[in-house]
Amino acid sequence: IDRMQRHFATFAAPPPEADVCRMIYGKIFAGHLERFPSNVAEKSDMLTNVAVNLHLHVADTFLPNAVKFHYQWNLRELNNIFQGMCNTSPDVFKTPKQFGRLWLHEATRVYADRLISTEDNDKFKEIVQKVSKDLDFIKAEELQEEPNFFAGFAGGGDEKVYNAIESFDDLSVILNKKLREYNDVNATMDLVLFKDAMEHIVRISRIIDSPRGNAMLVGVGGSGKQSLTRLSAFISGYTTFQIKLTPTYNMNDFKLDLLNLYTKVGLKSEEMCFLFTDQQIFKETVLVYFNNFLSSGVIPDLYTDEDKDTAINGIRTEVKAAGLLDTRENCWNYFIDKVRSNLHVVMCMSPVGDSFRVRCRKFPALTGCTTIDWFMGWPQEALISVAARFLEDVEMETPEHRDACGQHMAFVHESVGQAAILYKASDRRNVYTTPKSYLELIALYKQMLAAERDRVTMQTQRLETGLIKLRESSEQVADMQVKLKEESQVVEVKSAETDELIVEVGKESNIAAEESEKAAVEEAKVTEMQTEGAEFKAQCTADLAAAEPALKAAEDALNLLDKTSLTELKSLGSPPAPVLKVTAAVSYMLAAPGTNLKKLDVSWNAAKKMMGSPDVFLSTLLNFDKDNLWLEAKDNWGRKYTGPP
Repeated sequence: IDRMQRHFATFAAPPPEADVCRMIYGKIFAGHLERFPSNVAEKSDMLTNVAVNLHLHVADTFLPNAVKFHYQWNLRELNNIFQGMCNTSPDVFKTPKQFGRLWLHEATRVYADRLISTEDNDKFKEIVQKVSKDLDFIKAEELQEEPNFFAGFAGGGDEKVYNAIESFDDLSVILNKKLREYNDVNATMDLVLFKDAMEHIVRISRIIDSPRGNAMLVGVGGSGKQSLTRLSAFISGYTTFQIKLTPTYNMNDFKLDLLNLYTKVGLKSEEMCFLFTDQQIFKETVLVYFNNFLSSGVIPDLYTDEDKDTAINGIRTEVKAAGLLDTRENCWNYFIDKVRSNLHVVMCMSPVGDSFRVRCRKFPALTGCTTIDWFMGWPQEALISVAARFLEDVEMETPEHRDACGQHMAFVHESVGQAAILYKASDRRNVYTTPKSYLELIALYKQMLAAERDRVTMQTQRLETGLIKLRESSEQVADMQVKLKEESQVVEVKSAETDELIVEVGKESNIAAEESEKAAVEEAKVTEMQTEGAEFKAQCTADLAAAEPALKAAEDALNLLDKTSLTELKSLGSPPAPVLKVTAAVSYMLAAPGTNLKKLDVSWNAAKKMMGSPDVFLSTLLNFDKDNLWLEAKDNWGRKYTGPP
């Protein structure tokens, strides 16, 4: 290092003296108050002295070290205070008291929001109380009355008017309205706007609304840094941009995103908020780009000559309209100034580990050119509010049970945090309790409560079903006992009847034995009759075989008859006796069953009537059912006309 330093001339640039600061900022502030009432304007020197004295006390009290490396106080802080005090209008700020409270608000935002512990905040309040005694136009109680907030959205409308917010209730109404408007046009954010969250929104909105305002939000994961930034940007009328990391995202993609941002805010005059988190640092080189943007706005290797010419030509008309010479240098400087005015960077970092400290040491603009808002752990009031919000949809016996549950969750979370401090002191190991872990505790409780309720409900249903079954079973047992008693009586009766039946069966068995003997005798007779029947069947078969030729001859003779023969037969006046016998036999044969055969007319005249239609008569003979003869009629013609077989 010594060999390198010998080639350079070293100059020390100490901070300006207090009188110099009073003169510089006194002139600026007095010039701004010229438009205000005289009772306000005459207090400019007093307010300037108090602001400079507070800055000197803060710089002497809060010194940087390895943990509080960002405790670096320079003219930027003093400039931010007077910048906020100059962001006032005579229509709103009409009394010195308003300016006194505004000074305290700006000082708190610039100095106290950087402090990382409650002890440091208490020290800052002591310094403010000591320094503010020089303000003779406002009492200490009035000066430090809470809440003390000033914001551009204090009016609740779209117009930005930097004014005081009277109470947390008014602030809650305004921010909840803005949250509903945000959810109507963007993805829904389920935020609980407790006191600390509203304070952070006021701080972030103040930074974004400031000229070239860039923010560094420092807090553990899950503190709500990104959600509150999106809402704050929406309230201020800015579009939030965030890079989308993919496995293939690289520096070229990042540079392309930056080029698009520069084009939108520089050439298209869009107002945007670039939200960037430490989880999106895919390569440490990206912090070089942020360091350059925060310090000067110029990123050396971002623009090629062609891209730079495009930007210069696109801004040239505005440069002329602003009354400047449209030289290349003027156009480029005007473009960079416009980018720095319209693009506000909000970086979200976690203080856990050494990464944040190392990065801020390597890239000093991350802390030197940003307004830091340090997110402390959620206070008990915030923990209870968040628990109450997320337990709203959980059914409980009474609201008191829900409140007690939320308070117990807050107590558990704080107890773990205190135990983590003791654990670090004894074992030198860190255990972090973050707002995200608290939200996970609430979600786990709701999940376990729902599962346990389902289990209890199922067991209750099983118990109820079992009781119903037991009740039904007992009723069925009672009914069965009654039926059993009735049926036992029937069984006794049936048993007696059975005994009697057994006796009767014994008697009947004796009779059956006797009948069996008789049946054997009858069986012998039946056997004998079967033998005789078989012999008779054989004889009938023989007779049938003998009669079949005659039957065949009769059928052949019948087939020889025709209509002419019958007509000729019918025309005979007195036929021979054989003919009469044949016609008489046919009359018996065709007689219907049940006819009185004794009175049957078998004369020739009856025969001619029978043969009235030769065709019909012939058909009747041919279709005669010879197998089903009426036996009584057969006996008559067989006995009288055909003789024995």
